[in-house]
Amino acid sequence: MNKIKLLPKNFVDKIAAGEVVVNGASVLKELIENSIDAGTKNINITIVKGGKSLIKVQDDGEGIAFDDIPLAFKRNATSKITDSIDSISTLGFRGEALASIAFVSKIILITKTKDDECGTKTFLVNAEIQKQEPCACNNGTTMEISDLFYNIPARRKHLESDRSETSEIIDLASKLALSHPEISMRLICDGKEIFHTKSTFDEITNLKIILGKEIVQTLIPINVDEDPLFCKGYVSSPNFINEKHSQRITFINGRYVKADLISNAIDSVYYELYGKKGADYILFIQLPYYLLDVNIHPAKTKIKLQNESLIILLLKQGIKNYLNKNFILKNDIGLKQDRETKFESMPFEPVKDLLPETANAYFDNIKPDVTLSAEESESVYAIDNDVIKNKEKDAGAGYLFNDDNDRSALIEPVEKTVNINKEIFLTLKNMKYVGNAFGVYAMFEAGENLYAIDTHAAHERVLYDKYMTAFKNHALEIQTLMTPVLMNLGVKDYKTVIDNADKLERIGFLVDDLNDGSIAVNSVPYYVAGEDIKTIFHNLIEELDKTKNISMIENRNERLISAACHNAIRGQENISEEESRALLNDLYFTQMPFTCPHGRPVIGRINIRYFMKAFERI
Repeated sequence: MNKIKLLPKNFVDKIAAGEVVVNGASVLKELIENSIDAGTKNINITIVKGGKSLIKVQDDGEGIAFDDIPLAFKRNATSKITDSIDSISTLGFRGEALASIAFVSKIILITKTKDDECGTKTFLVNAEIQKQEPCACNNGTTMEISDLFYNIPARRKHLESDRSETSEIIDLASKLALSHPEISMRLICDGKEIFHTKSTFDEITNLKIILGKEIVQTLIPINVDEDPLFCKGYVSSPNFINEKHSQRITFINGRYVKADLISNAIDSVYYELYGKKGADYILFIQLPYYLLDVNIHPAKTKIKLQNESLIILLLKQGIKNYLNKNFILKNDIGLKQDRETKFESMPFEPVKDLLPETANAYFDNIKPDVTLSAEESESVYAIDNDVIKNKEKDAGAGYLFNDDNDRSALIEPVEKTVNINKEIFLTLKNMKYVGNAFGVYAMFEAGENLYAIDTHAAHERVLYDKYMTAFKNHALEIQTLMTPVLMNLGVKDYKTVIDNADKLERIGFLVDDLNDGSIAVNSVPYYVAGEDIKTIFHNLIEELDKTKNISMIENRNERLISAACHNAIRGQENISEEESRALLNDLYFTQMPFTCPHGRPVIGRINIRYFMKAFERI
């Protein structure tokens, strides 16, 4: 008896469907691309429950002829390839999309061509036509996809939450709307309009609708025309780079693609010129079709370039030229040249040998960008609510108090989870203040050592502990802003804020929905009052979007760390001697004064022997 057997057709069809259809966003991508190929000028999209219940795409394209309807849902049936796949100019061409969608959902198709007297309404279940009837409709096609994965419960079970699936759909639809600015696209999710782009050949109009005016204002237009590459678009001004929260969108011949080689190329340009990575960019690239292979991925989200090195070289040089026109390049000094000088390899080290053995182990286990557990980061202070309520609120005061008595009244040690010798901070407070180096490091001389305090990292620690204490004791002080902070957000960030408005309020941010992608921040936690609220808020949005489970964020305190970090002293501020001494005093009352909440060192030292060796005294 043969062990190898042919799979039944229905098995094969469902397996093939899995290559194309993984969730609602993948369905929507195929439907929108079909509409674009059909020459539409307007696309209306309706989503219910993240696409699980309904995905409806209505266009005014050329429609499907009555005789072609049965073939449209067969595998390997397409109108977009005649005799070659070497020069494909359409977005869809594999003849798999509608067939794959039909195998895992229920479909209602309404369509009419300009030559038809009336439209046709077709009902399909499991890729089989159940009924057809004439209907009145405009020219074009409407696809209604319902009960996604109704016949594959295991796959439906592994879909994300409705909110997560909706977020992915918004992200994808936004990019597809940007890819063809000549097409007007409208997206409605669960009865609410998310965006409505205009039919225009000026892509900047739709960029403002999708990404928000604030991001667009930080972009520089570029236009690279070097055969065989033509690229127009927008890249970040070097003054507005946020590596953790960047918009990086690439369209090649009208197709949205995920192109790591483009990202890496742009990162290398910015790093070479400015020492930064993570620039925003939106690029519209045109290449001869023979230089592209778009058939390497079932969903066509990845491509392969022929003569890749030449294309990347032309792109990098073109972007570099535009940046060069707008900004002064940094001095071309590399690390090798720096290291030739004696003073570059400074023996600067964290002062963890001052800690007891248990605290040393704690210090060593902290890694950059790793959040402490809820137990480890449990605050060791109790805040006297009456003292806080009666204390004068000075939004610009930062961490400074009038004297030590103010500080001791506000913060009292109660229970220490780690036994740490923190006397070094009180000792340094009374030592000789040398000055402020590079606008970042407060310098103190003690014995034969010169100690440097990273004021930004130190202030992170102080604010984080105060913020955590107040939050855990339900004593978070709220500052009502005299003038609300208005923010125009991209469609995805806007929905994230509105969906999580109650969660933001619980940590002190009261937000009003102004509609049209705009919000007003009316109240903020006391410890961030007077700071750059927009920057702090953008980082909160990032945390909310990155971690889908809101309770997980609260438990791990990532949001609080982010708020403290971005409210802390900025570099190049040159804080005063009085402020530096006050900061040392505040550090003494924190749980782990030797690191910031992200695990970076707060204090380091240089021994006098280094200077003596450098100047050949020994």
